[in-house]
Amino acid sequence: MSQLSIDVNRRSILAAAIASAAATVLSGCEGQGPKAFEAAAQTPPSSSNTAAISNARESAWKAISSGQGSGVSVAIMERGEFVLSDAMGVADRAQNRAVDRKTRFNIGSVSKMFATVAILLLVDEGKVQLDAPVVRYLPEFTMRDARFRDITLRMLLNHSSGLPGSTFFFAFEPDASMHRLLLETLKHSRLKHAPGAMSMYCNDGFTLAEMVVEQVTGRKFVAFLGERVFAPLGMTNTTTSLGESGGANVAEYYDATSGKKYPREVVPVYATGGFSSTAEDLCRFGDSLMAGGRNLLSPASLQELYRWQPAPFTSGLREGKWYGQIGWDYSTQIGSGNGSTDIQVFAKGGNSGFYSANLQILPAEKMVIAMITSGKASGDKLTEPILAGVLTDRRPGVPARSPAQPPIPQDIP
Repeated sequence: MSQLSIDVNRRSILAAAIASAAATVLSGCEGQGPKAFEAAAQTPPSSSNTAAISNARESAWKAISSGQGSGVSVAIMERGEFVLSDAMGVADRAQNRAVDRKTRFNIGSVSKMFATVAILLLVDEGKVQLDAPVVRYLPEFTMRDARFRDITLRMLLNHSSGLPGSTFFFAFEPDASMHRLLLETLKHSRLKHAPGAMSMYCNDGFTLAEMVVEQVTGRKFVAFLGERVFAPLGMTNTTTSLGESGGANVAEYYDATSGKKYPREVVPVYATGGFSSTAEDLCRFGDSLMAGGRNLLSPASLQELYRWQPAPFTSGLREGKWYGQIGWDYSTQIGSGNGSTDIQVFAKGGNSGFYSANLQILPAEKMVIAMITSGKASGDKLTEPILAGVLTDRRPGVPARSPAQPPIPQDIP
């Protein structure tokens, strides 16, 4: 599961576990729009999704009843139609406001997939090349280590750049200094390894990718995504992190021990982990990445997104299935392991100080799974039972095998 490491001395707060809360499951249906992306959330589930839906609801309620989360949003989309969209738990205790399907949560590093698509859109337009050096587009980027000139855009997206790690901090107010802080920090830094040699989780690479998008397009990163990704896909409830964007319908964070309500969290590095969204919007986004969806990318870029392209060191690992593609945390097979009945899954997770999110895409099944929670529950762990349900529904009699996941890095998006 992808997470952001941060400088403890600059971190505003170390979040505690979320309080247990109970509320009513809310599901309903939106106004009608384009079929693939404005599908009714109450579409009757087909018999082929029974176990997946049941497991999704049980997993969400377990997070709440165990005290690991106070609110959860979960959705499953198949072939552009929602077969499940549920929201449960408490969004705001003082207002007695329950989580609904439009309640926004911070999504942490799932935001990295937005950045990956942004770069691929520019590739499609011939404005950037994945294997071109970053300095071609960002000449102000420099380091003490001369090898930085060999870092390519692809290396930013598959965590193989060798950059030191994470240059940002969490706050409760917006901070526009992150780009300047990163460039100044890198100016005095050295690489951890040769560019492209291995993949080690690196948030700074995505902040540089964000800066490349702004430099090449002449537009702010958030505005670019709004126009080119969110609006075309009908992602009306996706924007910057809760503490920056505000709004009434958001999931608040409460300390599990004291019950204290904390200010809304700001993640000031957008491409690295700075967006908020809903499970439905994440499904709309995920569906656009599969054949038959409302594709924003060219067929070549979609193929590039799923192509197995690990760094040399990673390719030699027996269980090295993480960071082998651009953007994703890992790809894996669920099933018996014999290949013939297995189902391939691509996953991107994200954790901020107060929230956890997970996006799972199953291209062969034309299925997207998204779950977000306010609290300390793991988005990856919460979606595992759903994948087991998919296997039960689609491959009866095949024993479930938990997907291999990368070791958890430090502590965030």
